[in-house]
Amino acid sequence: AIFRTEGPKGCHAGKIKLTETTATFYNDKGLQAGREYFYIVIPKGPSSSCFGPSSQCTAAVPIELPEVKVLCPTEKIVLNLRDKTPQASIVCSFEAIGDFEGTVNLACASKTANADCNADQTLLSFSPENLQENATFVAQTTINAFEGKGEVIIRLSYGSVVK
Repeated sequence: AIFRTEGPKGCHAGKIKLTETTATFYNDKGLQAGREYFYIVIPKGPSSSCFGPSSQCTAAVPIELPEVKVLCPTEKIVLNLRDKTPQASIVCSFEAIGDFEGTVNLACASKTANADCNADQTLLSFSPENLQENATFVAQTTINAFEGKGEVIIRLSYGSVVK
């Protein structure tokens, strides 16, 4: 069984049981980067009363991996087909975290026939001096309103960011 604790008392504080496993590794999730966590392993036998001595307490500090976080005010762009020229835009923020440095290519595509999506920028560059960028995505269509349908919804999705 794997146990974890945190805080100033470290290994000498109460511990919570995370899991029981037969694997030789464990990936702890939902931890705060930069905070120290302490772990012990207690081997367990075939019954709950059969267990061995605990391992030495081990400290670990998770780090924040370099990436770019995408923040948009909504997950979709709605085009009103009753407008003369149906068009809508959304401004998204891109933030470099975990010492990410490099460029990110932007693209915008629509799976809806006769609807287009474009970004005002195709390349964002991040450095220690430039950690945040904004980009505007504009969607438009040549579709006219038809019976029962007065709008086209374009949902936003994000590919992976590769350093």
